[in-house]
Amino acid sequence: MTEQDLADRIGCSVSKVSRVETGLRGIGEVMAAVYLTHCNASREDMERILSLVRETDGEYRLQAHGQLLPEQLRSLMVHEGTARSITSYEPIVLPGLLQIEDYIRELFRWGKQVPEKEIENFIEVRCARQTLLNRRRPLKFTFYIHEHALRSVVGSAELMYRQVVHVLSVANRAHCDIRVIPASAGPFGAFGGAFRIMRYAQYEPVVYIHTPSASVFLDEPEHVAANQKIVGRLAEVALSAEESREWLAELASEYYRAEVGGDDPPGDEGPHVA
Repeated sequence: MTEQDLADRIGCSVSKVSRVETGLRGIGEVMAAVYLTHCNASREDMERILSLVRETDGEYRLQAHGQLLPEQLRSLMVHEGTARSITSYEPIVLPGLLQIEDYIRELFRWGKQVPEKEIENFIEVRCARQTLLNRRRPLKFTFYIHEHALRSVVGSAELMYRQVVHVLSVANRAHCDIRVIPASAGPFGAFGGAFRIMRYAQYEPVVYIHTPSASVFLDEPEHVAANQKIVGRLAEVALSAEESREWLAELASEYYRAEVGGDDPPGDEGPHVA
């Protein structure tokens, strides 16, 4: 991979990549994890290098706003960055890898679990994780999203219009399947809470579960099997990928009409569906 390729994928200049690689510029944990992910580093190499970044003194130790990654978030980035595939289920809010900045900001402000002065830093970290979607050798993503998460208005109808259009654009990528769980599929809580299963070429699968107070990584076979069973049921009741794209396009139009009234978004048939 050339410096230009890497710069394009992580959204920075070629000169910045060159200065980092030659040691002329420091780098924080977030960007180090992003670099390593796009270079297809092994889990061992990622953990070793991120530990060095974390322990280095001075400006090389700091990321934006002077914050270091919380240990659990650091572990998540390592697990995501080395995965071969990720399958997730979200019943309440949209998956973090699909959230636009304004949606993330509104969630943090509404939840009040992060101090206002730290919100922008958490947004930066979440957006950095999203570069996984642009990797040169992209992993396979399957997102199961309950209708409730898509209809729960975060911020405003205008924000939700932009958010759903973004989800739809990701759904058009070959390596991303987005499957909507319609409300008619059964009781809202029937499938439990949010989780993701990460699979690897050289390691056993890992289940990740996040709650406001703790994050848990489970690799015991029985836990993986139990969550995989839920995935099987989700696959049975979810709309197909094509049906989900059509459903998302209609939902985007609904949000647009709710915001401006009357007509559909610009274009003959609203948001594009491939």
